[in-house]
Amino acid sequence: MRPGEKARTGLGAQIVLKLADDALLPQGTIIYADRYFMSPMLCIQVLRRSWHIVGTCQPNRKGFPKGVSLPAKGERGAIKTGYCTKTGVRALCWRDNKPVHMIATTGPLTTTQECKRRGVAKKGEKKTTITCQMPT
Repeated sequence: MRPGEKARTGLGAQIVLKLADDALLPQGTIIYADRYFMSPMLCIQVLRRSWHIVGTCQPNRKGFPKGVSLPAKGERGAIKTGYCTKTGVRALCWRDNKPVHMIATTGPLTTTQECKRRGVAKKGEKKTTITCQMPT
């Protein structure tokens, strides 16, 4: 970005793009980021460079795909997904102890996996197994 030029992305997105450009990443590379750096606008910028990105994201970020509703409070391990056809960004909300929102530009959101969780489950059990879907 040049002095006086208006930023098209946030600071976190600028950092990710600068690091990726400096590393000379080949086409098809998948970048993983946490919610501080991740935004739907970053996803669009990454797709323009022929890369992909996956990461957690705040659902109130500008451009977050609509229709990704929160699973019911009692549905631990439940998942809701959404897709923006205009930008190619997929979004999901997975219910753990708290909701976890993710966005990605690659892969279907249908892989099912068993996860072991600690905590009180049923009648004093220390561990429980839940089924969850993960982006691939």
